[in-house]
Amino acid sequence: MFLVGFLTTDKKFAELIGTVAFAHGIDFYYFSKKDIDTKGKEIIYGHAWNRERACFERQERKYPDIIDFSTEGWSNELRKNFKPKSLFVFGTTLKNKAKSNEIIKNSEYSRFSIATHFYNDINIDELLQKYDAVMIKSNTGMKGESAHKLTKNDDKYVLCSGSLSKELNDSEYLEYATLFASQKYIVQPFHSFTTKSGNPFDIRVVVHRGKNGVFTYIQTFIRVGSKQGIVSNISRGGYGVTRKWESFIETEITPTNKQHILSELAVIKKHLPQILQNGYSGHISCIAFDIGYDRNTNEVKIIEVNAMPLITKSLQPDMASVKIEHWKYLFKNHEKFFAIQNKKK
Repeated sequence: MFLVGFLTTDKKFAELIGTVAFAHGIDFYYFSKKDIDTKGKEIIYGHAWNRERACFERQERKYPDIIDFSTEGWSNELRKNFKPKSLFVFGTTLKNKAKSNEIIKNSEYSRFSIATHFYNDINIDELLQKYDAVMIKSNTGMKGESAHKLTKNDDKYVLCSGSLSKELNDSEYLEYATLFASQKYIVQPFHSFTTKSGNPFDIRVVVHRGKNGVFTYIQTFIRVGSKQGIVSNISRGGYGVTRKWESFIETEITPTNKQHILSELAVIKKHLPQILQNGYSGHISCIAFDIGYDRNTNEVKIIEVNAMPLITKSLQPDMASVKIEHWKYLFKNHEKFFAIQNKKK
């Protein structure tokens, strides 16, 4: 038996995973950042299963063999408390959008990539002559919070952020341009990934390493944003369509184009996870592909990839069982992964 510590603020998900873990003979507890003793005692006040009371309760536990913080943010300072004692499972490897896009662009599946430039490497006016509109966003941003749509009407820039739109002259836009350049924002041609009624939508495909470390398909679902917005993130007011996502596509797309989309999704979930892993040195455990369909060009594009996707209730049962198979694989090969993790850069 080995011990897993799961960092999370989602009590219900943690206890679901814990119940399945015990069935696999894995000792398990979950904890939050405030439960860590940072005074050198190497203990965590986690929540573990009490067999006598048949419930999870707070207990003093040793550092685990594997610590999974793939659903939560984690600082380098806190990670130092555990090296080299615990093997990490984390989800921050894919935060560089430009790098992930470049890896896809340089593969045999380049058709899924979107032309991407760093803001300070291009002339925005020349790009706006080439494209009707561009998307400007943080290279490391999350939840669509930094996304802007930019167009130019005669001598005025029009900048859309969320449901808000601003018309700016040259000097007013310069303030934003300075921010975009200094914060290393990226620029892409704006694709109209919308429903028939004009709502932005994307298709999220989630995979996770499972048995023998193989990427395993978890789930596909649709995210639909408000008609006034430019992104479909649930955290930005969008909503998810899970169980009947294929019916959603059938309603929105012609039968022929639906088959094209389903075929492209099958290619993405089968081949792209390993393509991305080959481009990164760290061990990637989970990937969520945010995929757009441009009805004007019949193209399927990968908008971006995430390593810490929101784990919705519908995802949790399948995610729990696959996660446990991944933990078993990591522990079986712990010497190999410790060597990778603790290698000096």
